[in-house]
Amino acid sequence: MFLTRDGCRLWFDHRGQGAQALVFLHDLMMNSCAWAPQIYGFQDRHKVYTFDFRGFGRSDKPGSECSIETLVEDLRFMLGELEIHRPVLVGAGMGATVAMTYAASAPGAVSGLVLAAATPCLAQRPDFRWGLPETEVAGLVAGLRADFPRAAGDYIGLVFPGVYNRRVARTMRRVVALEADPVVASSCLNDLAALDLRPMLPRIRTPVSVVSSFSDRIAPVWAGAWLANALGTDRFLVAPSVGHAPYLTAARYFNDALSSILAGSPAEDSPVPAVAAYRAVGAMS
Repeated sequence: MFLTRDGCRLWFDHRGQGAQALVFLHDLMMNSCAWAPQIYGFQDRHKVYTFDFRGFGRSDKPGSECSIETLVEDLRFMLGELEIHRPVLVGAGMGATVAMTYAASAPGAVSGLVLAAATPCLAQRPDFRWGLPETEVAGLVAGLRADFPRAAGDYIGLVFPGVYNRRVARTMRRVVALEADPVVASSCLNDLAALDLRPMLPRIRTPVSVVSSFSDRIAPVWAGAWLANALGTDRFLVAPSVGHAPYLTAARYFNDALSSILAGSPAEDSPVPAVAAYRAVGAMS
């Protein structure tokens, strides 16, 4: 199913019934298929919506530069057109950035945020070391523009470290949008590297949960700990060493955590509780 904004068709899907709407927002280089374990895990008791951002999956590929703000406005448009009121936004990576930006710009519009593999700064800053080196991000951007299939393969290695099972590897390649729009993908990555979300975090006034992974190189666990504490949440969960996509590579853990979050149950004990992680981050500063 599609809605059209500014001449660009945006794909969405809606499944399930229930009082609470869950809106899943995918990461860079992926599409809504990445949320398959959550779609089938939650559609029996929640309204589940998935979108493909412009340039990815089944949405149109405009072949022009795209900013994170454009994706935020696409989300605002989709929520309005579909009359989705006060959803829980579940965002991963780039999708988490879109979710935070939207929540900061629209107080009261969402009832909760679940942020997976999230960071306030993708690239390192002098006062924020838990990001990718600027040279590495610049290399990824240049690679996506020069040799998209090869750079997409390199990105798979970053997202899914240590995935040796061939069936799993094939699945990863299917959900990583190798056919995505190279211009949109590279410009979004470039924009993510330039963004610093820290100044806008105080404007987010909704319950937040953060799920990180010990082996995530793109959004390190310490970045997740910093984010959780900056947002004032004690819901900071650390998945096993499963890389940048715990909703896929540790789907059972992620779904159990999401079920607990939605039920309002106390957060499970994390191997690195938010307060302890924050203190460790402070000690490393």
